[in-house]
Amino acid sequence: MLRLRAPLRLHGATGPLDIAAAGDFIGLSVRTLMAAHIEGRPDCWRLVENLSSVERVARRACAGEAVLWLPGYPPSWWLAAVRTLLAAAPAPAFIACDPDPDGIAIALQAAAPWREAGLDWQSWRMSADDLAALPVRRPLGARDTDKARSLLDSGLPPVLDSLARWMLEHGEKGEQEAVL
Repeated sequence: MLRLRAPLRLHGATGPLDIAAAGDFIGLSVRTLMAAHIEGRPDCWRLVENLSSVERVARRACAGEAVLWLPGYPPSWWLAAVRTLLAAAPAPAFIACDPDPDGIAIALQAAAPWREAGLDWQSWRMSADDLAALPVRRPLGARDTDKARSLLDSGLPPVLDSLARWMLEHGEKGEQEAVL
C-alpha cells in the first residue's frame, strides 16, 4: 500500500480520484496507481520513513508538497511505484529517515529513482545538528558502528557524511519521531 498526500489526480477505469482531497494521506494499491493516468505536479516530494511521522508531516504540508511514506528499506514494489509517480510528476525530493546508520542507508536507497530520473534530492532533518539537538539519543551498537564506517567508506553526500561522522564521534543515534 502506497501512502501519500499529493496535489495529484488519478484517472482510472472507474473514474477520477483527487488525492489532494485527503486531509492527511491516503493509501493506494500499487495496481491502482500503475493503471491510472496521473495528472498534476508537486513542487517537491517529502519522503518520511516512520509512519507515525507521515501523518504529522502530511497535515502540515503546503498545498504544492507531496508527502510519501517510505516503508523502511524500500521494497521493489515501492521503488516501481515511485518511478511511475516521478515519470508523471517529477519534482525534487527531501528524504527524512531516522538519524542513524540504517536511516542513512535507507535514504540512499530511496533516492535511487530520483538519481535515475536526473532529479535533485537531499536528506531532510538528518543533519548532525538535528541529531545533536535531540533531547534523547541512544547509544550506537557494534552493528551501527560497522554500518556507519561502511557508509563513510562508500562516499556520502556532505550532510549524511557529517551525520555519520558525528554518530561515530559521539557514539549516539536518534529516532525520527523526535525530529518530525
